[in-house]
Amino acid sequence: MFGFALAALLAATPAPKAEPAEVAALRAQADAVIRAASAQRWFVNDTRWDLPAVRHTESGLRCLFQPGDTENKIIYVGHVTSGGGMGCISRPSGFSQTLTAVKIADGDTLDTVFTGSVRDLETAEARAYDGPRTVVRVEPAPGAPRLAEVRSGRYLVRRGDQDIFSLVSVALVDGWVIRQQLEAPAARAEDADLLAGVVMSTTLLDLAARKTAA
Repeated sequence: MFGFALAALLAATPAPKAEPAEVAALRAQADAVIRAASAQRWFVNDTRWDLPAVRHTESGLRCLFQPGDTENKIIYVGHVTSGGGMGCISRPSGFSQTLTAVKIADGDTLDTVFTGSVRDLETAEARAYDGPRTVVRVEPAPGAPRLAEVRSGRYLVRRGDQDIFSLVSVALVDGWVIRQQLEAPAARAEDADLLAGVVMSTTLLDLAARKTAA
């Protein structure tokens, strides 16, 4: 098992300077993703310097996309105005990822949410993944609120003639269930596990920073 402190790494990594034309091109891609889903009511363009990005205005969830990827999508989860939510599909490092924010139902806890999130994976075709893992340790800035607890499950799912690594992580943040599912070929499970941890941790850091700034 390998671990590292994410916040320290981020603090030591300065944002590169991007040309205005490059940023404009990335913003145009993010606008196109919003329009394709008719999601202007729920998402705004939050592209900065690196990747096309959109933000769900109700939950604060920020989604990053890969430049030029036609699989970048915004998705609806249930009925967005009555207990549902929204999210995004992307392919970081070529892996398949779904990141969503759904309103917490009355009586839900982290345990019940996690159990419901992995129910479809805990089938005869899936088994627990027991290979190498990376634990991403998040260290908020001094005085900042603690980040939400994350519950994760790792599985190998048999699809056709190959095993797929599938990771599901959930956290409860200010009335929303933040859920991540990332899938990759089993041979790249360790890489996918690290990437998933970084994505989920930076997502929670971003949500906490918005709350602190509000």
